[in-house]
This record gives sequence, structure tokens and C-alpha cells, in this order.
Amino acid sequence: MSGQGDPPESRLPEVDAFPLHSEPLATDWGNEYKMGELILEDGCLRILEDPDLSDRDDFVPSFLPIWPEGFAWSKGDTAVEIFNPSGQRIARVGDYIRISGDGIHSERHRGKQIAKNLTSDCEGPIFLVGDDVTTVESDEREVVPIPDSDIYFRRVKTEEVGLTPRAVPAYGYSRMPSTLTLEDDCILLVNPNGEKYVPEWPAGFTPHLENGQLEVRNGGGRTIARIGDRLRTRGGIARESQGGVNVPECGALLLRVLGVINADLPLAFLKHEDRWKPDTKQNKDSIEGEIDVRNGCMHINNNFLWWPSDYGIEEEGDIFRVLNGMGEAVAEKGQETVLKGHRIRSDDKFGSEIIRMMPIDCPPRTYWIVTGQE
Repeated sequence: MSGQGDPPESRLPEVDAFPLHSEPLATDWGNEYKMGELILEDGCLRILEDPDLSDRDDFVPSFLPIWPEGFAWSKGDTAVEIFNPSGQRIARVGDYIRISGDGIHSERHRGKQIAKNLTSDCEGPIFLVGDDVTTVESDEREVVPIPDSDIYFRRVKTEEVGLTPRAVPAYGYSRMPSTLTLEDDCILLVNPNGEKYVPEWPAGFTPHLENGQLEVRNGGGRTIARIGDRLRTRGGIARESQGGVNVPECGALLLRVLGVINADLPLAFLKHEDRWKPDTKQNKDSIEGEIDVRNGCMHINNNFLWWPSDYGIEEEGDIFRVLNGMGEAVAEKGQETVLKGHRIRSDDKFGSEIIRMMPIDCPPRTYWIVTGQE
């Protein structure tokens, strides 16, 4: 039993379950946010979407977050805290947070598999958390000046009440990418027709100017874009009596960005964990070609790539490299490579399961299950 002289953290409640997932999520680019207060209830970390309704006996407005692999919890001085894989504290119990991710219905295959590993006290609904986890601050700014420059960065302010950031209707991603440009201290998106727009980024996004290179990062710290990158965006012109909002110093209309896909970088690094093995050895082979990205989906010769579970990826500007479990580069964007593995078509035995796990913007094709490199 805790005594009066015990340190404060020893008297904090225990976290009995901290479920993790390794699912590739396409929503880490700034759309499909959930918001709410992080609470600890019966040993389970939950997110209370509307604290004002918590006293109602007939309604439980909370869900169970399934955190990304590498996240961890620890007892702080006054509250349980959540840390990302880099060891950075991103939230603590009592914080009002915003998270990216994907809601999973309990009756679907993925939901059933996750539910099997949960305790009886930690029940759904469940939500797979993405890499964008940020605490909503009361002094969040919509126009952010970039230090040591005359550049201003615009973003949507998070609604204090509601489940998602305010937004205008959107009808899918733009078919042709626009180039992120810096022109006369204005951040612009320039489409192939030469039309220019000032992007208003999703809530929580931040600018970073390092060594003369301007980067845009999401709330999880992931670099979404750099000047010169080709971006496909989902969103619409900010309304002001339907005529749009003009940014006079930039001579362009404000474009409210709800989602971003970098056409030059992978949207998700897909791993197969040796799950999909061919029925016969005849399906095992190798494939040769240049690795490229289409709609944020990594492919070789139009085969979307799934990598072993211990592989990783590193990005450097518009270049990315795939590293094996020993940290050795096995593939690089634009370079010829030979990959061992086997092909699975969308209509094969495992095709439907793979399709459900693909980022939403990647159309059904054939898939190459990488087992190594020649």
C-alpha cells in the first residue's frame, strides 16, 4: 500500500492495457482527425470525445485508441504520459488531444483480430492512431510567422468543440499534382495550368526553415512536403460569399487543404510480416526494375510493394531509401534493383485482404511481397 511519503508517480493509477498496432495508415497526412480528452478509466487509456456528456448514464462518448508500434506510456510526476518512438512526450492524461488515424468497426476482420487481444475492461469502439498526435493548445495560431524570414505559414485553427477541424466540402484529391513554391516570401501551390493558391494547411501542421530549405510537417513531426515537391491535395477554396478569400500580398486565393499526398514520397511503408505465403514454390521468383511512387504508393513495374517487417525507410529530400533489418540500403528511388519474393494479384487468395489494408488512394493492382534482395 502506498504511504504518505511515496513519490507522487507511485500513487498514480496503473495502465493495465496499452494496445499497439502496425497497420499502414493513409491518414497520417492530415485528414480524418479525431479529438477529445485523454482519460484513464479502469486501467484503460481512452479518449473522451465530448467531456460535457460524461455524466450521462445512457451514453459513453469515448473510444479506445490503438497506438502505433513504438509508442509507450510512463508515469510522470502528476499524470500518466504517452511517448512516441523518438522518446518525445506527446500527451498526458487530462490533455485535450487531436489524433490522425482510422476507425475500425468491431465486426470487421481487423476489428475482430484486435479485439481478441484486449482485456474485458478495455473494449471498443476502437481507433487505430496515426503518427499525428498533438495536444490542442488554447493559444494555437492560424497565421504563423517563420523566424528569421518574412514568410507566413497559414493553417486551420482547431475547433474547440466538435470531432474534426472545420473544413469546406471536398470531393477527393486533385488528379494532377501542384508544385509547392516559394515566391516573394509567399508559400504557393502552383498547378499545371499555372494557377496559384495560398495553402491553408490542416490544424497542427508547422513550418520549419533549416539551411534555407522550407519544410512542412504534420502534428506528429513527419515531413509532409518541401519546396519543389509535387503535391496532390484534397480541399477547396475558402469561402467568402462563394468568391473565395484573397491573400493580397500573394495575389492568390486561399486554398483550404484537408489532406495531402506527396506524389514524390511514399504515403505509407507497407510491411507484410510474412503473412501471405504462396501455396506453391512456383510462385516464388524475383522482379527487376526501378522503384517509384504513384499516388504515394511505392511500386516496381506497377506492382505495389510490401516489405519484410524488419525493413525501414529513410527520406532525404525527394529521395527515399529502403533499409533492411541490418540498416543496409537495399533499394533507392529511381535506381534499378532486383527484389526476391512473390506476386499476389488482387483476385488471388489473399488479394481481398491486402486491398483492405492498402492506402485508400492506391487502386487495386498486383502486389509484390518482398522477401529479400539479390
